[in-house]
Amino acid sequence: TTLLCLAITPAWPLPASCALFFVLGTTAVMAVFIVAGNSADRPALAATPGAAGQIVAGVAHTCVIARDDRVMCWGDNSRGQLGDGSGVEGPLVPVTVVALTRARVISAGALHSCALLRAGTVDCWGDNSSGQLGNGSFTDSSTPVSVTGLGSGVVAIAAGEAHSLALRADGSVVGWGD
Repeated sequence: TTLLCLAITPAWPLPASCALFFVLGTTAVMAVFIVAGNSADRPALAATPGAAGQIVAGVAHTCVIARDDRVMCWGDNSRGQLGDGSGVEGPLVPVTVVALTRARVISAGALHSCALLRAGTVDCWGDNSSGQLGNGSFTDSSTPVSVTGLGSGVVAIAAGEAHSLALRADGSVVGWGD
């Protein structure tokens, strides 16, 4: 069993039961990765540049919105869920999601992520086996794709295991995926 632990201040040594431990500060979000069987009491840190406005986690990947509205992700990349277009498996340092600027809100599903942009539109990336990216296909994408037919005027988003949702300004909810 893998647990996600969250702390407001650093705590050393980290609990042995945690596979991923977040340290939240006033100027940065850092993820501390604990390698199974590693007895080191100070694991390596992966820090995002500047303060983070939001942090979300999928099954084995994590994304944050940096101070400059960029989205950065790290962890499992087997289905393109880091959004960097590289296909590189499991970077332990945050990578920037390509061609995605001005993110307001992010949400992570099991193996995909979505971003609500400041223009009120939604982009998603990663696993698309159930149509959860909303672009009319079932092909995974390692870079963000626009949700088709949604337009602007979205005020909130949510991602589930294999589906995604958007709340429009008029109160209507649109969903896609399984």
